[in-house]
Amino acid sequence: MDTLDARTTKHIQSMLVSFIEQRKWSLLLRSFEMPAYAIAARTIHRNSIFYGATIIHIVLRNRAPNTLIAKMVGLFKDTLTISDTFGRNVLHVAVGLGLSSTIVQTIVDVSPEACWMKDIDKKLPIHFACDTYCGVYEEEDTHVRRQPSRSTILLLVSAAPSSVIEEDMNEINCIEYAILSEAHKSLVSFLHMVSGLEHRKRLGAK
Repeated sequence: MDTLDARTTKHIQSMLVSFIEQRKWSLLLRSFEMPAYAIAARTIHRNSIFYGATIIHIVLRNRAPNTLIAKMVGLFKDTLTISDTFGRNVLHVAVGLGLSSTIVQTIVDVSPEACWMKDIDKKLPIHFACDTYCGVYEEEDTHVRRQPSRSTILLLVSAAPSSVIEEDMNEINCIEYAILSEAHKSLVSFLHMVSGLEHRKRLGAK
């Protein structure tokens, strides 16, 4: 079955989201064994009611178990660089929600280019990782993590070192966000060190 009519596709997509919201993880995974459900999941971002979100955006938002997310990344790896209406890919969402660095590693391993994608505010995933007040979704606005995750930030810096010196539309870089979020001094010092190295590389390339 290669194609589905629009009405059937939307119905299946609503069912998939229902599985996710009800945390029926086994049922969700089993559903992908049926071609119609796999197709609907892969194209869910085209359904306007989900604001451009992919199936992985949705499972991340619902804080699915790490093991399920890893399986989803494997099944739908071709969707990892698709951005939602706000320009956010799944890496933006994972780090912005403060999810496990294991999840971040899984995404970065499969799609390192996601580290370099900017949202509509010109923010990279590393900006989200350093800003504990970013509020990825409305219901997360009051969710404040104690400090930026060192392990997550180290993963992002390792994958894209020069992202440290990139600024968003407000001309703020990740170091400034880390300071505002009261990151540990050793983490801020590390980011300053990487920033210095990357600035020197740019000057040397001129």
